Amino acid sequence: MSTLYKETGSLRVAFYDDAGKRWRINTGTGDKTAGREIQRYIDRLIGLRSSRQLPEGELATWIETVPEYLREQLVKVGLLNDRHRKPFELAEAFKQALADKGNTPEYVEKTDARLQVVLKGCKVQAIADLTGAGVQRFLAELRDTKPDKGRGVGKATSNYYLRAVKQFTRWLVRERIITADPLAHLSGMNARPDRKERRALTVDEMVWLLDATEQGPIDKEGKRSGPVTRYGVGGADRATLYRFAVETALRPNKEIRKLTKASFHLSTEGDEAPTVTVEAAHAKNRRKDTLPLRSDTAALLKQHLANKTPAAPAFAMPRADDLADMIRADAAAARADWIGQAVMSQERESREQSSFLADSDAAGRRLDFYSLRHTTGTWLAAANVHPKLIQRIMRHSTITLTMDRYTHAFKNDESAALAKLPDLSIANFPRSAAATGTHGDSMPFGKEQKQERAGAKRGVERPQAALDGVGQEWDESDENTENQRGLALIGADGQNADTRTRTGNLGLMNPSL
Repeated sequence: MSTLYKETGSLRVAFYDDAGKRWRINTGTGDKTAGREIQRYIDRLIGLRSSRQLPEGELATWIETVPEYLREQLVKVGLLNDRHRKPFELAEAFKQALADKGNTPEYVEKTDARLQVVLKGCKVQAIADLTGAGVQRFLAELRDTKPDKGRGVGKATSNYYLRAVKQFTRWLVRERIITADPLAHLSGMNARPDRKERRALTVDEMVWLLDATEQGPIDKEGKRSGPVTRYGVGGADRATLYRFAVETALRPNKEIRKLTKASFHLSTEGDEAPTVTVEAAHAKNRRKDTLPLRSDTAALLKQHLANKTPAAPAFAMPRADDLADMIRADAAAARADWIGQAVMSQERESREQSSFLADSDAAGRRLDFYSLRHTTGTWLAAANVHPKLIQRIMRHSTITLTMDRYTHAFKNDESAALAKLPDLSIANFPRSAAATGTHGDSMPFGKEQKQERAGAKRGVERPQAALDGVGQEWDESDENTENQRGLALIGADGQNADTRTRTGNLGLMNPSL
């Protein structure tokens, strides 16, 4: 297919393309062994071009590691194209593809950053180096806790890294850069046991939190001393932010932080209800959502936004890392006020031992800003709102997610629902002491009924005295012919055997339908 010859101290590979044109490639080496190796790869590329197949395995690895001067020649003669680039060059193309697809800049940057960490951690020099075993080993090292590096990442974070690199390899397959996804068999870990549980606030806790945040701590005279600024945000602004968050269940960083004054429609004239709109670019579900607002909250927001320009952020918020510390500081101040209002020492001691507005509740669930969203869902579930409606308000992707998140709140509803079923206790139903022979009467299944069942199984007539419950002994020696099955039998209800059929092997005779 090709010939190897030497010219001016360097080995060259010559071949003819499908049109009969002769091409020459400088191998860049004068060593015959290295030159023949390059010739062998070039011959394989020529064969793949004719069969319109993609390079795999050893050839794919060689393509990704060839020197740039040789790569340029292979592209020039048509044996390679711009898809045969190094992994980090392909990662840049993948990043651009994510942006072109309409993903938010934040999502694109996070996905690219995670992919870069995996590529560097796995020491990927060629796409062939990106193997399932290598990625799993690197992620295990990320999760590992080491004395010199501190605590490793959690399972959920590990899954994020895996998701980013799997997106990359799927894109490589779609772009026909590789023929098979080397990571297709990998799956994420079950991160639920490690998932940070958030606590929900009670109504009393929320009222104390809002009051203490807006009005400030209680002084020695029992009066509010005035709001305190935390992380550059005033008390009234923080209280409005907390109330808005707990009544809308919006996510703080991806949604609330992106809201502007123009996002709100607060007019209550006519039949129009006050609303807030979350743009699709900022919503987690990538959908534009318009959410209703309570009228009293709308009035508060109207005053809050009065002096802001339409494009101005609706809420002053510290950076994401400080949000949890901010609400915990406010909760701690409100808890101190609540404890300080105890009149008796016993009551004060009881309050100190409670988890009222504490960082963690009795179950170990932590308090952070996302607790406000969790509080919304918990309150809705406790108010017996239908789970499907809660799903819409919380904007969960599936009803399963809603049920899983608020199982603790739904359990009481399940118990109440089961209590509405009929009471099947035997004591609540009238029972006769003995059968009277009248159609429809019932009798407890005692000794006489067992004897009747045994007699029916043998196909003989039960003495009427026994049926009447007189207590007369039934002499089985009075039986007629042994086991005369199928003969006429008069039942306790007076029906003739012609109207009765045998059911199964129980020997019971039931009325025919």
